[in-house]
Amino acid sequence: MEKLVRIGFLARRGDKKIKYLVPTHKGETLITVIPESIQSASMTADWEQKLLEIEKGSYDADVFMIEISQMIRSLLDTYRIVPDAEVLMHFTIRI
Repeated sequence: MEKLVRIGFLARRGDKKIKYLVPTHKGETLITVIPESIQSASMTADWEQKLLEIEKGSYDADVFMIEISQMIRSLLDTYRIVPDAEVLMHFTIRI
């Protein structure tokens, strides 16, 4: 979360007692140009579960990374570049 704030996708709002995170224009724009499969809560839950299993030693980290690499390759092969995405984003993403 800290990195998302630092690179400008999220901003902190609120007062001294209550703080919350909100997406910035940059964050909202990113959401409009990335495939829905990447935004999936179920994918996040699956990855979190596998990371816990890796931590416990019951899942292989190399297998996890191969799965992620395959998913990224599939996304790159499947999705077209959003027209004018560079205009919408007007920055380079470095994560």
